[in-house]
Amino acid sequence: MKPERWGSTLVQEKYHGEKACDKRHLYRIIIIIIIIIIIIIITAIQDQVILTRNYKKYILKQPDNDDLCRRCGKGSETIQHFTAACEQLALTEYVKRHDGLAKNYPSETGRSSRTD
Repeated sequence: MKPERWGSTLVQEKYHGEKACDKRHLYRIIIIIIIIIIIIIITAIQDQVILTRNYKKYILKQPDNDDLCRRCGKGSETIQHFTAACEQLALTEYVKRHDGLAKNYPSETGRSSRTD
């Protein structure tokens, strides 16, 4: 095995290669952390532990909390209400969600129904 000299290009290439390798590992770690955070948030939503007015009133037992929805003021502010029953969100957000899904859904002819 040949000893490497400090002024040689082999040492420089090896050094830069290690830096690139470190960057790739760092990016992988960052992506893994982001995925873990997303999984934690999804799990919290599924377990219904998101801090809504309903959660504050019935789980945290805060007595002065009204559990009505902040947007429409009609239903109890729960995850189910946000995702499917709020009248204020139904006018805008539900339509956007529906249209976004329909844009990428293939039509019966086998072609995408995207207009862009």
